[in-house]
Amino acid sequence: MDPNHEVPKYSLTRIRKDVYEQVYERLKGFYAPALKKIWNEKTDPDKFIHEDLGITSYLMTLWNYDIIERKNRPSFVDIGCGNGLLSYLLACEGFEGFGFDVRERKIWKAFDPQPRLIVSSFDPKDDQILENCTENSWFIGNHPDELTPWIPVLARKFRCSFFIIPCCAYDFVGKYKREACKEKESATTTSVYSSYIQYIKQVALDCGFKVTIDRLRIPSTKRTCIIGVLEESKLNDKNVDLYCENIIRNHSASNEEHLNFQPRCAVEPVRNCTKIGQTVVVNIVKILFDFLISDISESNNVVIEHFSDAKVKTNEVIWNAGKQDVKLSDAIKIIPPELRQQMKAQHGGFQTLVRNHGHIFRVIDGYVRLRQPHWTDIDSVQNTQRIRTKKCYLNDHHPDKCPLPSHVCRFRH
Repeated sequence: MDPNHEVPKYSLTRIRKDVYEQVYERLKGFYAPALKKIWNEKTDPDKFIHEDLGITSYLMTLWNYDIIERKNRPSFVDIGCGNGLLSYLLACEGFEGFGFDVRERKIWKAFDPQPRLIVSSFDPKDDQILENCTENSWFIGNHPDELTPWIPVLARKFRCSFFIIPCCAYDFVGKYKREACKEKESATTTSVYSSYIQYIKQVALDCGFKVTIDRLRIPSTKRTCIIGVLEESKLNDKNVDLYCENIIRNHSASNEEHLNFQPRCAVEPVRNCTKIGQTVVVNIVKILFDFLISDISESNNVVIEHFSDAKVKTNEVIWNAGKQDVKLSDAIKIIPPELRQQMKAQHGGFQTLVRNHGHIFRVIDGYVRLRQPHWTDIDSVQNTQRIRTKKCYLNDHHPDKCPLPSHVCRFRH
């Protein structure tokens, strides 16, 4: 196997490390202080600034920026550019190009000079936004998610090169499933992400690219990059659209006649269960609660200790803690299908809904149980008097009531 196709153990193995380090130090010293001053996003500036400085330094070293004439420098398209910082840095360093994303970010207007950043949804089958690209262009995807496998195909269609840093695993129509992957390498890899890297690599090879895989030196857990440069000997096909369509079908888990790609919406759906109807939430919580306390066997009893103000033990209360170690995957089966459907319709997850009710339940390693009240020292409770507006669910619904006195419980009796 070509060693360039393997993920290297160490970073920066495919470029000149000494040149990279010089470029990075120069860019960091020149851009980082000013970018921190203008950063108006909620994200961590140190992480994102230094990550994009590292990617920019890598690309500039890869493109041999220091030995080519300015007029021959590669152009770029930053696909799913996010905060636009990578496009800004490349433009400031004299590379022509643009970035586009489905939503504008606040930081875009703070860049000076202004890079070319476009707000646009993108469907790979409607690629007019790329029509002016030339063979000297590079398609860049920094965590492009659902567009990841499409980038090599689009680069093949427009005879461009590409640079991808994969993150979330998608195939051409949805979430990537390792068991549905046709690549032999995926059967021997140790993780879904490793399998996905091999999947994207194979798509690129089938598109006719000379593929190189490297590891970046950036503050990110996902720092494997895949680089594709077209081999001229593989550009003889007459119908490039049909050629690309066949590649998509060969590497898709879908057997449908028409592969339906769903572009990302400009407004991200809320996925924290806050949009689910309150009646649905109340019913789901009550069903789960009743299920957990339905076992009244003595083996589920626990001892709740009481203490005085001086933290001296004064009493013990036997309290039914309900079923223990119930898998979430089993617990959701007791929820009626109509409630599950209403929860799913609002992009709600069962685990998220249960976690949102931490005053009732505890979720640990995929298992759910009732929250066991513990004695809280008086000072701590007195400090929380002003926020004790939430009613104690255990006191209202548990057969044994809440085992704590009202002046100690963190919730209102």
